[in-house]
Amino acid sequence: MEPLNETLQMEYWWALVNLEASKKDLDLKAVLWDVTTPSDPKDYAMYMCKTQKAETAHQHAIEMYNKDLCIVQDLKSKLNIDSHWTPKQPEWHNAAHLVTKRTFQCVLDHLEALIIVQIFKLLKMNHVGTGYKMQKHIAKVLQVHSSAICIALEQYKTAAHAMDPPHHILKWDEVVEYAFITEFNLLQDAWQDVSQ
Repeated sequence: MEPLNETLQMEYWWALVNLEASKKDLDLKAVLWDVTTPSDPKDYAMYMCKTQKAETAHQHAIEMYNKDLCIVQDLKSKLNIDSHWTPKQPEWHNAAHLVTKRTFQCVLDHLEALIIVQIFKLLKMNHVGTGYKMQKHIAKVLQVHSSAICIALEQYKTAAHAMDPPHHILKWDEVVEYAFITEFNLLQDAWQDVSQ
């Protein structure tokens, strides 16, 4: 389990990022929400429809901004923070580092789970007493499972690059070579060293 204070700091950092995005969206919608007087009375219905759409979008942007602001204020009170963190403050960078690390750990956990399932399926397929039909069925499952591993591997690469310093990048060839759990050194980078 992550310490509660770290979890709140990460949530607060995400809330600030979301609030900034909501503010930019609100500013954009406010600019677009400009009532235009039609020059030709025939186009009045078209301009009215555009104005109503812009007004609705502006109202939704206000609601999203207010919702994000409430979340930020709630987390500020839980963390006993007086003023918003800014990207210039060390707290911001510490929380961003925690978020990057958490993202990496989650992606790594998912990739590990997929690879371990694949290893167990391979062991089952090669187990004495597994019939031909069952082996074919397992082989089909492994093909589908391989595409899921490819997707998880791409997510892992992205998360590993974002780490400071960047972590070891796994290649598909390395993953395919794992035949036994004892060979799977990646388990040592998890929350806990599962290989032990």
